[in-house]
Amino acid sequence: MSEQIVDLVEAVMPSSSDAVAAARGAGGAAGEEAGRVAAAALAGDVRDRVNALSSRVDVLVASGSDGGDVGTELRDVRVGADGKSYASAGQAVRSQFGMTVRSVKSVELSGLSSPYDDLDTLPEDSVVTYTFDFADGDVAHAPSSSGLETGTVITCNGTGDDTGGTVQILVGRSGRMATRSKWYANGVPSWSGWRECATPEDVAGMAVTSLGRLITLVDGAAPEPYDDMDDLPVNTVATYAFDWGGLVAHAPEGDGYETGTVLTVAGDTGMPAGTVQVAACRGGRMATRVCWAAGGNTTWSPWAYPSYADWSTLVPEYEYGSLSVFERIGVIGDSFASGEIYMQGAEHGTDHYSLSWGQNIARMCGVSCVNFSKGGMHTRWWLTDDRGLPMLKSEPAQNLYMLALGINDQGKLGTSYLGTPDDMRADPTENPDTFYGNYARIIAEIKNRAPSSKIVIMTMASTGGTYDAYNTAIETIAEHEGIPLIRQLDDPFFTSDFYRSMVGGHPTAVTYAGMAKAIMRLFSRCAIQYKTYFDDYTGND
Repeated sequence: MSEQIVDLVEAVMPSSSDAVAAARGAGGAAGEEAGRVAAAALAGDVRDRVNALSSRVDVLVASGSDGGDVGTELRDVRVGADGKSYASAGQAVRSQFGMTVRSVKSVELSGLSSPYDDLDTLPEDSVVTYTFDFADGDVAHAPSSSGLETGTVITCNGTGDDTGGTVQILVGRSGRMATRSKWYANGVPSWSGWRECATPEDVAGMAVTSLGRLITLVDGAAPEPYDDMDDLPVNTVATYAFDWGGLVAHAPEGDGYETGTVLTVAGDTGMPAGTVQVAACRGGRMATRVCWAAGGNTTWSPWAYPSYADWSTLVPEYEYGSLSVFERIGVIGDSFASGEIYMQGAEHGTDHYSLSWGQNIARMCGVSCVNFSKGGMHTRWWLTDDRGLPMLKSEPAQNLYMLALGINDQGKLGTSYLGTPDDMRADPTENPDTFYGNYARIIAEIKNRAPSSKIVIMTMASTGGTYDAYNTAIETIAEHEGIPLIRQLDDPFFTSDFYRSMVGGHPTAVTYAGMAKAIMRLFSRCAIQYKTYFDDYTGND
């Protein structure tokens, strides 16, 4: 490029003609020579300046890729990445830069002002982080859901102007996300509503949106909205870690339904009508209900408590064991074991041993049953009554003894009689006169009378108050004595309306038959749970 400039100068001033003429006018060859020297110096100075300028231009502008005029590079910079040609390089740079994020800003409440006080007016292609909760109305058109009270808002638009196609993404404080977009509606660009994005715990449609949520008491109360089952969020699973009676409104009621896990499901999270709730309660009992529209209002149906008339077909392990393996069975209990029945209007009940659940089992299994039971019996009384220990010692040894005491202990003798686990002494004859002490002594008497026999102890089918304390004691006694435990409430029969519809506080004849079936099912499961206990049983051999 420097050569081109020098040639240009020499073309304009060949041989420095003006300088020569001036020299000649000054007189003589000497003057002419001096002029030529001056002209040469001027030309050299111009050449040096042009070389310096050329070096600077070469640094700033590269040669064309085809070796052509370097000016092609300046023309190239005027063409944008999108193929659009701009009038100048500066305009090209400014316009394209304007398409990128134009604002990265952190907004504090004290400095809140337009346009940051309204998410509708945030600048196009901006990133704005809010350092305060804007869900209280300080910032218009912001979402108000939990986890989205504040965060960073990204506003993008590919066109670079305020037209349809703008997108906003809000990343909340907890990592939750929400999105919305602006599109034309009736010729006017308008924002859609905020749409919360799914997370691993929040998925769309029929899926569960809250997995494994454990509900615990807060200052003695159930937290909202879990204090009312009418208000449980749609498509959630809530497990209650406490008995909900009196603490959770519209919860299932009844023994065995005091706590559990509640599944609330609907096909449309915005439509309460058609919502279904399934409560899997303690011991495996179930309750269900549905919310439907009635008279223009959505109303929950009452809880339904399924009756499992053929529960054995639903729980295969009920078929794994059978009481028929024991040829002789002995039942030790109270009126619920002796088949006591109250006739309508009668002041007292009468023991009907042939109708008791033990004798029903005997007839169904083809075995024999001896009732060491009596209406009103408790552990203290059993040790002396003629249907108790004296009869045990006089009868042949049974293969299996089923113990079902406790109702009268808690009802007649109360908590003062309960005692403590320390009442189960190494020498049972030294046990104190308490429920713990006397029940452990009864077990010891059975072991002495029939060392090769098996023993099973059962809790009661009632809960609450002193029942809970006595049921806990029965479980402790079973563990201490190393014998299998059956919890009657583990079978849904004992929480059914059929079982609870008693006369004079006692089962009827058909109810005792139902108890026999339930106890047979429970023993089958017991035989699995305590399999090693029964492994050495060989019958009468």
